[in-house]
Amino acid sequence: AVKLFPNPATGNLSIEGLPLHKDIILFDITGMLLDTFRYDGINVTLDMQPYPRGLILLKITDREQKEISFITKIVLQ
Repeated sequence: AVKLFPNPATGNLSIEGLPLHKDIILFDITGMLLDTFRYDGINVTLDMQPYPRGLILLKITDREQKEISFITKIVLQ
């Protein structure tokens, strides 16, 4: 199971239990793409400071972005 913490986030966001060979995609609440990350590890840390405060959507997909493995909301403070 994928775990994200802390949420709400103020700086770094840790993600544990990522499926291998997936992309992490961040969107703002309007659906605008903020960033895409390609990871092969199961644990990652993202610096969330460059993104706007408020609600961010995080989606984990396969490399072709056809299959969604996980989606959640993150509150940035």
